[in-house]
Amino acid sequence: MFLGDFMMYIDNKKQHPTSTVLQSRFAMFLPVEKLSKNYENVTIKIENKRGLIVLESCKLTQIHRNIVDCIFSFYEPTVLDDDSVVFTFSKYDLLKKLGHFSRRNGTWLEKKFEEMRMASVQLHLNNRDEESIDYQGVVHRHKVTQLKSGNGEFLYGVVFSQNFMMLFEKDLNIYSQKLTNDIIALGSSVSQALVREVISHRQVNRSLDSILADIGVFASSDEKSKKEDRKTNEISKRAYRYKRNEVLELKDDLFEKFGIDIKEIASGGDKGKYGVFYKQHKDVYITNPINKKRK
Repeated sequence: MFLGDFMMYIDNKKQHPTSTVLQSRFAMFLPVEKLSKNYENVTIKIENKRGLIVLESCKLTQIHRNIVDCIFSFYEPTVLDDDSVVFTFSKYDLLKKLGHFSRRNGTWLEKKFEEMRMASVQLHLNNRDEESIDYQGVVHRHKVTQLKSGNGEFLYGVVFSQNFMMLFEKDLNIYSQKLTNDIIALGSSVSQALVREVISHRQVNRSLDSILADIGVFASSDEKSKKEDRKTNEISKRAYRYKRNEVLELKDDLFEKFGIDIKEIASGGDKGKYGVFYKQHKDVYITNPINKKRK
């Protein structure tokens, strides 16, 4: 059954978590608004202390993450008879939440869903107690439904892929709906990715450079190194400084809206380095789905 007459399931709704820890601490959604042509047809591998993520086929960006966060934050899921989960919404309403105020952007939105359907992700975790996850597509299917909004507009329906949704069953769930609008409003993709990484923790006391590396922003250690020895998404030191400055220019907003404090470490030889400090925001809470199953 898919996106047809599922009104009989309309009572099986609940608030969905916005994201999970793994979605936020790995570069499943790259810290860019638009992917460089250099990376469209290559495999991207990004490693951090928790494991390795491999991105193939269509790569996803913070624009796609904004769309997913909006859906999970502002619309209720409905469980179908095959246990798949569908979200229905007005395309125009979703576009407005994303900052698009023209109905003509509906085609753009459908293209983004199709890109999410084509994406391929492999997540290999270092912790042997955690199961590695592969999935083809964040979105399984998407199309116009027969349901209508209050103004007569046909609602759009999206079914997310089973393996992507499985993360919410096995990984720590993050509820940050009240911050979604402010994250989207930042207008800086690298800052959006950083906020999403930081608020996935209850407390943070780390260097800015280490967090940027975890989300997929790192400079080549040697500008003259051979191309085959470099990581697939390394950027030049100049480009890295530009990305880091994007975050630093917004540090007042990051503190005011998210409680993320970025301070320069001025002692000794660390002058020019920055630290990131955070304690869990009052509008963010993290739950363990395994604990819920045990009750």
